[in-house]
Amino acid sequence: MSQPTIEVLFAPSVVGSDYGDRLIWDVGVWDTNTLGDGALFYDITSFVRSISTSRGRSRALDRFGTGTATIVLDNRDRRFDPTNTAGPYYNSTISVSGVVPSIPIKILATLDGDNTYPVFHGFIDGWQFAYGPAGIGDATATITCSDAFKSLSTVIGGLPNSSSITSSGTTTVQVATSSLGTSTGSSSTAGGLQVVSTTSSGNVKVASDTTTTPVIGVAGELSGARINRILDAANWPADLRNIDTGTTALAAQNATQTVLELLQEVAATESGALYVEDGGSVVFADRYSLISDDRSLNSIATYDTTAAGGKHFVDVEVAYDDELIYNVVAVSRKSTSTSTGDSLTGTTVIVSNVESQSLYGARALELELPIPTTVDGDGNYGQSVATNLALFLASIYANPELRPASVTFIAEADEAQLYPEVLGRRIFDRVTVKFAVPGGGSAIQRDCFIEQISHDITPERWQTRFGLSSATYYTGFLILDDAQNGLLDTNKLAY
Repeated sequence: MSQPTIEVLFAPSVVGSDYGDRLIWDVGVWDTNTLGDGALFYDITSFVRSISTSRGRSRALDRFGTGTATIVLDNRDRRFDPTNTAGPYYNSTISVSGVVPSIPIKILATLDGDNTYPVFHGFIDGWQFAYGPAGIGDATATITCSDAFKSLSTVIGGLPNSSSITSSGTTTVQVATSSLGTSTGSSSTAGGLQVVSTTSSGNVKVASDTTTTPVIGVAGELSGARINRILDAANWPADLRNIDTGTTALAAQNATQTVLELLQEVAATESGALYVEDGGSVVFADRYSLISDDRSLNSIATYDTTAAGGKHFVDVEVAYDDELIYNVVAVSRKSTSTSTGDSLTGTTVIVSNVESQSLYGARALELELPIPTTVDGDGNYGQSVATNLALFLASIYANPELRPASVTFIAEADEAQLYPEVLGRRIFDRVTVKFAVPGGGSAIQRDCFIEQISHDITPERWQTRFGLSSATYYTGFLILDDAQNGLLDTNKLAY
């Protein structure tokens, strides 16, 4: 069995002579301090009893959540007890323990002695200790951890780096929420879908009597550049980013949101995805990634329980429900200014899929996104982007689909085939799932995207669960100069 190699970076000024370069979130400086490697991490693998990790999201269209890890350690020698002044992580010179929250942690797994895979990279939230009665029996220390999303969710976007913020200079922050107003509208049809445009005269409720709102970004900035601008404002390190250029231009954003909220708003406007990968990098995937990246365009692994010698899973969950039915999609354009705060601008586009509504009833998806009215002299840019986004969502989420929702593997069942799979797969990898069902008939086979990766590890067993979404929605789009997907009379056009 491949045992995970656990390395913990302890607090500065506690262990070793190079503590000054180590980073603790909200204390260290990203541009100056380091997450640390080599001697800065302390290997505690031999004390590990169990590990559980989870990253990803439950379903398509959800925002990716904060990744988590829980590690249970053998603490019978009190080495992880912060009150133990004789422990290996206690600095007696300054009387401070290195067993503290908010410090970086990484979990690695090594196969065959030289193939190392990241499993989790984040920060320690806290330590919980359990002791046997009367000082005898067992003792454990449990570490709970979160990835970068937790840290980014605690920082207000307008605070970390003033050079990235456009503001009128006031130190008072305005809190504003949009309220409903009157509207007029018209309708048309596009590809069998009804498009309704409504002009809103909604206003803004101001929760304080201040007159300025800090904003971040400039109108017309592409989504990838905006992501980098926000991460720069939070001093997030450049070597822990994997950012697509993006295709959608944005309006300025309200910087009273947290850094994570700003980033997720950009991803929603792009119709892309934002998540933290297993190595700790913040990833921004634009909306074309699922139809253009090789690992998402074509299936790169097949899990087939009907074939002898195949990569077999031990459990499959199949879903057929209404969670991803949206047949009324409304996209409003939001603008933010220092003088007026947030407000709706221009028209709200409403796309209604009448056929889907007749089958499943009306199911609405409403979005308010920072889309500018004009970009590079094109006064129709904002309306066009809103319309195309609404059309796209109303078409691919009009009907339910029978789909594998998850597959679970026990790696010890076939170490040579399954360990590389459970350790090497990434979010948005496209895989093929095939299995037989009781009652006979044809086996069920579907292509899916991996949306969530969870590991439960003990010395005796490594269990991995992949949460899945259907790849059917993103199949058959036109790709120029591609032999299979470059057929003008066959493949679909993406917006």
